[in-house]
Amino acid sequence: MFDKAGQFKWDAWKALENLSSDEAKAMYVDIVAMSMLIDAKERPEVFAWLNDFLSKDDCPAFVKAVLDSSKDTWPRIWKLCEEFAEALNAAKESGKDQELVGLRWQAVYGDVYVPKPGMLSSSLGGFKLSGAEWQSWSDLTGTKKDAAMQQYIEKA
Repeated sequence: MFDKAGQFKWDAWKALENLSSDEAKAMYVDIVAMSMLIDAKERPEVFAWLNDFLSKDDCPAFVKAVLDSSKDTWPRIWKLCEEFAEALNAAKESGKDQELVGLRWQAVYGDVYVPKPGMLSSSLGGFKLSGAEWQSWSDLTGTKKDAAMQQYIEKA
């Protein structure tokens, strides 16, 4: 029996195997932080949940760094992400979100590291992508995350 989830994990790991431990940790923290910032802007219930989570004693330190610290101390990409989150909402309202889907994936995750969806799979490891969406993301390989965010903001 084919293990689709296992194959996805293997492919993602293989694509990122050249990262050092510190680079992998930094990438993970950035993805989680940016996802929190984007989700909090897009959905008020997420914002409420994050504020409740922040008040708990077992809230992870990096979550507190995103939600409870001065924005002056944030990495530049997190600051840019707030503007990016507003642009995501603007693009949805104007109907431009589909034409900018590749930039969104590149801005949040960086270079594509999941296999192209085929006939048997349209979602891999939580990535729900059509072949065209994957291709628009793949076409941006080499574009830095902050540059993709800036392009998205300008085009939205």
